[in-house]
Amino acid sequence: MLSFFKQKKNRSNPQQPKEEIYAQKSSVMIDFSLSKNLEDIKRITGNSPDIVIRKVKIGSLAKIDAAVLSKLQ
Repeated sequence: MLSFFKQKKNRSNPQQPKEEIYAQKSSVMIDFSLSKNLEDIKRITGNSPDIVIRKVKIGSLAKIDAAVLSKLQ
């Protein structure tokens, strides 16, 4: 096999998992407030129309605010 087809691995800088890369880029703390967290998601994604946020209430005795996020395909 020719040497230019071989790829050298950079052992000094291993690839980071995607989760770590995203965490470094956004560095947003999760808040106790659902509305604050949804605002942060909208700001980070640029209020993208591809991301759908649906607010719901869950629970039978105590109604708890929740949100479902999905992406358009």
